Amino acid sequence: MPRQRKPIDHDELRRLHAEQMSDNQIAKQMQANRTTIRRLREELNLPAQDKFLQAQMAGRKGGKGTHKGVAEKRDAQREAVRTMHGQGLSNAEIGRNLQISGSRVGQILREMDLNGNKHKPRSITILPGKQKPAAQPDNGAALRSVRIKIMQETWARVVARYEAHP
Repeated sequence: MPRQRKPIDHDELRRLHAEQMSDNQIAKQMQANRTTIRRLREELNLPAQDKFLQAQMAGRKGGKGTHKGVAEKRDAQREAVRTMHGQGLSNAEIGRNLQISGSRVGQILREMDLNGNKHKPRSITILPGKQKPAAQPDNGAALRSVRIKIMQETWARVVARYEAHP
């Protein structure tokens, strides 16, 4: 046989709730289960008094709310990320400037529904003569054809070396 529920005085629950007591405190005072108190509180359309639940309902993390200045710092950081992103800086560069990780910058950008600026691809171009290769931005078909020639020449050298020493 299931155990009998203890009758809960709704007026007493309302009175304790009006004194800003949490569900846990009310449950201890009334010698009842916390879950029962929560369920009855919700049935009576009374808001939660627990700081943690209030913070969750307000969209914040943690039970102690936000410390003074934390929200302002977060908003300033987000605005700085937005500005630097608009200037075309990569996530890593923004992170170095703000002393946060590039992945955190990416997370902030995703929260703001912005895509991160990825590094622009670079290619190596062999210049005429015996100069060192210079890194230049990829400008299309001309550089791709240079890359293909380099790969073909390299492969030809590998094959020649292999045929010379089987």
